[in-house]
Amino acid sequence: MKKIVACSSFSLLLASCGGGDSPTTPTPTPVATSITLSATSVRLISLGQTFPISATVKDQNGASMSGATVTWATSAASVATVSSTGLVTSVADGTATITATSGSLSATASVTVAQAAANLVLSDSILTFSSLAGTTQLTATVTDANGETVGGATVTWATTDAAVATVSSTGLVTSVADGTATITATSGSLSATASVTVAQAAANLVLSDSILTFSSLAGTTQLTATVTDANGETVGGATVTWATTDAAVATVSSTGLVTSVADGTATITATSGSLSATASVTVVTCTADSDGDRLTDCVETNTGTYVDASDTGTDPNNSDTDGDGISDGDEVLGTEDGLDLPALGVSPLVPSILIEYDWFDDSGHTHQPTATQLNLVTASFAAQGIEVIHDYGQGPAPLNGGNLIADDDGNVDGFGAEWTGYKATNFDDNRNGYFHYAFHPHSYNNGTSSGLAEINGDDLINATLTFYNNDLMVAGTIQHELGHNLNLRHGGNINTNRKPNYNSVMSYNYQFYGVDDDCTPTGDGVVDYSHGVTPGLDENDLDESNGICGPAQDVGWDWNEDGDETDTSLVADINRSWLTTGNAGDGSFGLLSDYDDWGNLSYSGLLSSDGAPLAGPNREVVVCQPPPGLLPD
Repeated sequence: MKKIVACSSFSLLLASCGGGDSPTTPTPTPVATSITLSATSVRLISLGQTFPISATVKDQNGASMSGATVTWATSAASVATVSSTGLVTSVADGTATITATSGSLSATASVTVAQAAANLVLSDSILTFSSLAGTTQLTATVTDANGETVGGATVTWATTDAAVATVSSTGLVTSVADGTATITATSGSLSATASVTVAQAAANLVLSDSILTFSSLAGTTQLTATVTDANGETVGGATVTWATTDAAVATVSSTGLVTSVADGTATITATSGSLSATASVTVVTCTADSDGDRLTDCVETNTGTYVDASDTGTDPNNSDTDGDGISDGDEVLGTEDGLDLPALGVSPLVPSILIEYDWFDDSGHTHQPTATQLNLVTASFAAQGIEVIHDYGQGPAPLNGGNLIADDDGNVDGFGAEWTGYKATNFDDNRNGYFHYAFHPHSYNNGTSSGLAEINGDDLINATLTFYNNDLMVAGTIQHELGHNLNLRHGGNINTNRKPNYNSVMSYNYQFYGVDDDCTPTGDGVVDYSHGVTPGLDENDLDESNGICGPAQDVGWDWNEDGDETDTSLVADINRSWLTTGNAGDGSFGLLSDYDDWGNLSYSGLLSSDGAPLAGPNREVVVCQPPPGLLPD
């Protein structure tokens, strides 16, 4: 039995191992085991430049797996992108890493983008200028091999002839003179050029004067013709010819000198190439001077508008058209003694007041008036159409006549011998008859008076004592003393000192405080003369409800200081100071009237120009009040 089993077993073994076809071993499935790239380091020198990278995937047997899926990625798309097929494209300078991935496998390639300049191109290669100082902005563009701009490329500029054309560091080309030049832009080893041609062309012809007027025969005026290009630059060497339409009236030389020949009109023409310009000539001989002011009648055109010395706008029958005591001829031509009134700003059609100020310094301060103080005076007169010209040594010439006078005590002897000597030494003789002479000491005659002045004269003293730095008080004092020179008194046309309805710095009530502007008898800081518009006040019949300005203003005043403003038919002495209560009046009772200061200014005080003390033996002099603090209210 054991044999049979063993035999059966053997038989089975044979059945399984032998006889028939042999069994086949199965082929193993390919497994991706590696991935390699066609390039692992790429350098691109142009933006937009491409580079293909391929990826090879192999299995465990080293066989390429052509169907393997590969995905691509970049670490910096702002530097380089990669397509789904591995095409790398440069975007900007920098570095990026390109990664190819297949399953769990990946491989990388480093990409460096370093843009390199390959071309330099100018915005224009041919520049032509027809005028000097013309400009053209050239732009230099540096690009790589793909035509992409290389950012931040340094470009330098040069010209072959800066005498013809210059170029700035930014490429701005400027024409300088006729000729040719080459502009070169350079960036590294690259360069580009532009040719420049400058050929200045005449565009305009202008004459130095277009209207010529002659008042005498054989008078001459030199005309100048200027030929310019479109930029207004002079065209050198341009030929100009000259012609006149009537040589019997006016001739013109080959150099443009026009000469008057006879009364009439003519036209002078200057020609250069196709350009021309003309000047009209009028010859009107005139020798008559009806008003004796040194201006011939034909230049005194009586238009009221001053143009120049040949058209003064003044009245030929009035030697002082503006009525300021200075003749029209002096104001237009300057004086025969050499005083240059036009340079001082004087007009023959605007009343002018000229004042020279000399002053003392004492105790560490100066009595020189300041611009601020004088501006208050100037503005007051200007509002009435009168110009005041102050010379306090401020300069420049001719406003340099005011003088600091050295003095030991700051006091002057009024209009005495000391003052006379100072004026003779410091006040130019040719200013007599034209300037008022204002002296600014600390005091005069060792007193406390604020001023001394001639009535209708030209000399005044402003003793600014301890109020030299109070602008309102100094300005009020200057205008007060000047008012005396202009024939004003403390009551306008009378010597009454404190009329409350006389609203002027000539009044003692308003000299230091400015005039009233709210219908009360106290000052409100305005430097002014009276306009003569305030109603009269009868001290024997006052109505307190009417105040100073009358019933129309509805502002009353307590004239008897009894605490109300209702009294009528009141008798009160109101010609007094109103700064405090209880002050005494002048002891008289009458009708107090306003006065039109501005309408009654007199300039005739200047006409006595003999230079003598007080400008004459019969001149009236007025002494003025001390300042507040030195004068009882």
